[in-house]
Amino acid sequence: NQECDALMLRFKFALSFENEECPDYTTEKYWFAIQRGNLPIVLGGINDNVAIPGSYIHIKDFPNIKALSEYIKYLDKNHTAYNQYFQWKRKYKVNANAFSYTRAGCNLCSLLNTRKSPKVYEHLDRFWDRGMCNRESEKLLNIIRG
Repeated sequence: NQECDALMLRFKFALSFENEECPDYTTEKYWFAIQRGNLPIVLGGINDNVAIPGSYIHIKDFPNIKALSEYIKYLDKNHTAYNQYFQWKRKYKVNANAFSYTRAGCNLCSLLNTRKSPKVYEHLDRFWDRGMCNRESEKLLNIIRG
């Protein structure tokens, strides 16, 4: 909501955590952070083929929570290093309306009506296999424990 967005504008970083990691999914938390101008710190819910390259910090890239916190402190003080995460703005633009829940129906309708050949999945469970997703809670606990 607008109140949350206004609050988040005061911060450089935003936690974008998901409890599962699915191969074809990028969390809306990542996109909301990008849209607001925060640097997302992600765990799960990030598809490297969809997310903007160099636009986020992934927790799995650090051996423990202390190393992550030291890196965040470093970025907070080093504007040049921090701004490297926003170089993507030279090549990409965020469409704010694409992430609006109020426009979700309009976006879906538009996509459905512009697709040339519709695809039908008779058994959604075969297409979207929850078994393909990995729980992220254990990874986070291991990072925190060091």
